Amino acid sequence: KQFRSAIIFFLGDCYFQKGDNKTSREFFLRIIRDYKDSPSYGEALNSLGWTYLNEKDYQNAADIFSKVYALNPSSELSQNGLYYWGISLSEAGNRAEARKKMQMLVDKFPESKYAPDALYFLGIDYLDTGDFQIALDKFLMFIERYKNHKLFYKANLMAGESFVALNKYEESLPYYKEVVNNAKDVTLVSTALYKLGISYFKLKKYENSIEVFKRFTRKFPADKNAPDGFFWIGEGYYLIGDYKNAIANYTVVIEKYKISNRVHDAYYSRGYSYFKLKDYQNAASDFSAIIKAFPNSRYYIDANFRLGDSYYSLKKFNLALTAYNRVANTTTDLKERIKANYRIAQALLKNKKYDEAIQGFSKIIINYPNSEFADDSRYMIGSVYFTIGNFKEAISEYEKLMSQYPDSKYIPEAIYGIADSYFNLKEFNKSIEYYQRIVDEYPESELVVDAISGLQWCYKSLGKVDEAVKIAEKYLNVNSTSSKADNLQMRKADLYYSSGSFRKAIDEYKLLIERFPESNLIPEAYFRIGSAEQQLGETEEAIRNFWTIFQKFPVNNYAIEALIKLGNIYSLNGEYPAAIDTYTDLIKNYPESELANEAYYERGFAQERLGRIEEAKNDYTTLIVKATNNVFAHKARNNLGKIYVNEGFYEKGIQLFQEVVESRIDETAAEAQFNIAEAYKAQNKLKQARENFLKVKYIYPAFDTWVSRATIEAGNLYMEEKNWAEARRMFEFVLKRHKDDEFGRIAKEKLKLIENR
Repeated sequence: KQFRSAIIFFLGDCYFQKGDNKTSREFFLRIIRDYKDSPSYGEALNSLGWTYLNEKDYQNAADIFSKVYALNPSSELSQNGLYYWGISLSEAGNRAEARKKMQMLVDKFPESKYAPDALYFLGIDYLDTGDFQIALDKFLMFIERYKNHKLFYKANLMAGESFVALNKYEESLPYYKEVVNNAKDVTLVSTALYKLGISYFKLKKYENSIEVFKRFTRKFPADKNAPDGFFWIGEGYYLIGDYKNAIANYTVVIEKYKISNRVHDAYYSRGYSYFKLKDYQNAASDFSAIIKAFPNSRYYIDANFRLGDSYYSLKKFNLALTAYNRVANTTTDLKERIKANYRIAQALLKNKKYDEAIQGFSKIIINYPNSEFADDSRYMIGSVYFTIGNFKEAISEYEKLMSQYPDSKYIPEAIYGIADSYFNLKEFNKSIEYYQRIVDEYPESELVVDAISGLQWCYKSLGKVDEAVKIAEKYLNVNSTSSKADNLQMRKADLYYSSGSFRKAIDEYKLLIERFPESNLIPEAYFRIGSAEQQLGETEEAIRNFWTIFQKFPVNNYAIEALIKLGNIYSLNGEYPAAIDTYTDLIKNYPESELANEAYYERGFAQERLGRIEEAKNDYTTLIVKATNNVFAHKARNNLGKIYVNEGFYEKGIQLFQEVVESRIDETAAEAQFNIAEAYKAQNKLKQARENFLKVKYIYPAFDTWVSRATIEAGNLYMEEKNWAEARRMFEFVLKRHKDDEFGRIAKEKLKLIENR
């Protein structure tokens, strides 16, 4: 009887393994019916549950597994039944009961082999229903109890996810790092590394985020999240203001991952990056791409706004009008429509269609008198009249602004506009009245300096020259205790500086130093004096003032900047020993300053110029070790690598260049790639040299100087191989981009040689 029940079980199991649940079930039911005392009874009951589970008959499966559990709760088989009882209930949609069974397994049988799976199941289930804190507690319990379990790293990953769901990004970091640093499962590591980058990004630790995503994209270039990784690198660079590197990474998404869902995000962000760099033509190109290729994008309206702004900045006002009109005619959002109409009026103004501009601004006031653009529009109407020389109407509009919108931010500008209008009408006394209002009523306004200048011109126009000369000093004397007095003096000096009146600027900066000896602006004033003297070619005086900052204000940030300025002056003048001493002062006194990295690099460069190659190598090496990922450390790798190549240590040089290429995607990397090619060329490994020159062209298209140099070198190598067609293609590529400069001249000469061969 015992052997018969075993044979029936094995037959059932064979059918089960074949996937024939129905037939296998008949054998298992025979055992359950006829051999209740058989050792195979429990296994048959458990297998019966599995036949139902496989057929997605979850309710019957749950009923059977409940009976398995009831056989002997302390046995492994029964605990298995309890686990799959919970699984079946969950699949049947009875989530609450499923959780109870899993929790029972965790609480009653914590040492069971199924307890970790049950605890992990609970964490996932609570995470799925948005019970993030409960889910987190389950995962943390798992991590504490089951450090050697196969799900340990998954639990760490899910703990990180739970912290993120609770907006606790800082707390998520160690759990993601645990997976990244110790897990063997590549999928887990890639996911955790990506999530780690996201958490750093959410914490606004953009440099950390960039480094993590760089590591992710290098290690997992084929991962489904690789496009997102490059995108987030771009976002990180964007948010720290490094728009060129941002563009390079957005470009990778656009060109390498063309079917990715991130492409339209990359176009949008790259457009913004170009806009920040004032490269409005490329910005317009990207915003246009979104509008044309992604008409249903969530960026559609804003892309049109930014397209309009790009064309506006390019002075292509008709094209700007087209973009703004598209918003006005498309958007269902009232605020966006009003904003678009305001932009339309602005573009009409810039296009010198003054009547249409006035009509546009007037419609906003009439139709949307309470909108945020109503006072702006009233102010702009006044500005239009001022622009076309209708000063009386300008005054009228500015006065309407002051009466209709007394709390408007444009009130000081309106008062100033009235003053300027009266000045142009030669009603100087009236003009003085309004300039004086700026000085008296808005002493903290940025317009104060301009108002004082206006007062001076009024008095001069009235023949009161002495009064004009004294007006600024009079104001500063009367308001010498004002917290803004030194700022006003600084602004006055800055105005002279920015207009190129460096001598007058120097006098005004010196006046600030004399009148406000306690001002925290004094180090800056000395710095500006030195900079102005540089502009005037008075190098010795500039040097003296920069040294004054370092000697008198050693803890001020301008002291560090002054040392860099001094070092650079000495270096530019070929006074390399003095430059080295100055950079040494900076390194010694401000070792933690960011500028210390630049000082190491520049000192190494100066050592090279003096032929002190070993000292240069020491500076470059120190910088590389001290600040391995700093941009100047990578520049140092380039210079140190070139030294090694010149010394015949080609592999050491190439290794340094390769470190730059693997760490950066900016111009420094483009130079490093070029240097790799040069190193192979120096060894007469011409094929490898050519291949690496071409990498510059294809990997770093944004850095034209290096692309052009590399393409010319590749063309030269093709010529040596007598591959005239490829050589011609290289030089034609350069000539197309550089028709009238040195690169173009070289390309023309090479093409001529090819034609005349």
